[in-house]
Amino acid sequence: MRALKYLISLWAGILVYSLFSLIAGAMGFSAYNQLQEERNKQQINLNGLEHINRELEGNRDALLYDSDLIAAYARELGYGRENEQFIRIVGLSGVKKQYLSPGQIVFAIRPEYMAEKMIRLISIATGIGILLILCITELIMKRPIG
Repeated sequence: MRALKYLISLWAGILVYSLFSLIAGAMGFSAYNQLQEERNKQQINLNGLEHINRELEGNRDALLYDSDLIAAYARELGYGRENEQFIRIVGLSGVKKQYLSPGQIVFAIRPEYMAEKMIRLISIATGIGILLILCITELIMKRPIG
């Protein structure tokens, strides 16, 4: 019984260490799920940036080949041709300048996990606790009644 008592507490400590590492450790499922969520946020942001990039490439190509579009942009900025007169209509709010969003910055956060020292401490405490319980029950069983 003595050898079995030590082996049970040792294996219980190893089992607790393995389970805590697998679930809440740095390489565990919890940290993995948090990293997956951050990856999904980055992927969504990347898709948005690719959409903005396609719009900007379209605008660039249009500016390369369309002189009327260049003239329209120049008029929006207040430039005009020689002897050209501008008439400003007051109260016409339907005309807006087009501005493209430059996108947004998405910072990845570090996943939260249980520290390795804490997992070791819990597993050692579990092993010692089981060993103490087994020792106490053995002492109680060997104690004479009466």
